[in-house]
Amino acid sequence: MTPPKPRLPRLARAVLDVIGCLHTLGGLILLAGTLLDAGTPPPVELVLGVAELTVASRFAKGGPKTRVAAMIVAACMVLAPLTGLAMGGFVGAAGVVCGLLVLALCAHRETAAWFARPRT
Repeated sequence: MTPPKPRLPRLARAVLDVIGCLHTLGGLILLAGTLLDAGTPPPVELVLGVAELTVASRFAKGGPKTRVAAMIVAACMVLAPLTGLAMGGFVGAAGVVCGLLVLALCAHRETAAWFARPRT
């Protein structure tokens, strides 16, 4: 029987789930607004939301690669709003804070031990 998941990986997954849902919803709304323009790429929010939900769904059985993927997605969660700021937009501070939170939780020793545990 596998041991229960520690608190920090559960929190990281919960944050990824919530922010992933919000990014996906926002991306779908933006996509609906740009459907009239042919050839426009999908919004960054939609792509980021799908990536967050995909990584969060892999937390239960994923290995060390899942943890690294979560850290990469968290870094993108931080960089996307900051890139918008550099282009004259506004920064969603909640997205930056949540990205930093997921990054810190995934970098913690307890989370690393959870993802490095032997699988059966």
